[in-house]
Amino acid sequence: MEKTLTREAKTQLASSLRRRYQAASSRAKKTTPGWISASVHRSRDGARVVNYAQCESMEAALRVIDRLREGGWLERNKAFGEAHLVCTT
Repeated sequence: MEKTLTREAKTQLASSLRRRYQAASSRAKKTTPGWISASVHRSRDGARVVNYAQCESMEAALRVIDRLREGGWLERNKAFGEAHLVCTT
């Protein structure tokens, strides 16, 4: 079965994901060494969310990802759709 979302439903999901991720990241970055910042951006149409996280090093980035995974955030966010991890140096 395929689920088709209206623009309004996509906007609501994106806003919900944004709020959830902001809450998780603000708590975790205080206790995760090397996590500098996290920003969540919503697309102009409101249907997509991009998270931009900054870390001191690749090792710190991996700690952040592990922290989010251990807290169940990555698994819960799958309910909102597909996600891609992109690392830059």
